[in-house]
Amino acid sequence: MFPDISDGGQVTVVNSSDTVIGNGTLSLQGNQAQTVGQSDTYTFTVSNLPGGLPRYGLQIGHNHGTVWETSSEAKHPSLSLAAS
Repeated sequence: MFPDISDGGQVTVVNSSDTVIGNGTLSLQGNQAQTVGQSDTYTFTVSNLPGGLPRYGLQIGHNHGTVWETSSEAKHPSLSLAAS
């Protein structure tokens, strides 16, 4: 569904000025098949992020936008993409 979202894909974290402050890698959970109506689940970890920022921007793939989370939300982020 999204060819740029796959196992090993990049997760980028930016600050409010859109400066990259961290990177991570998507990891596909389980051996999930691509079937109609099914979604894949990925996990990711980004380490060594600076603390104390008012918000953190999470980006995956290409041109899917930025999801902004508060400092407390960013400790356990959750992202999703849906085809429109």
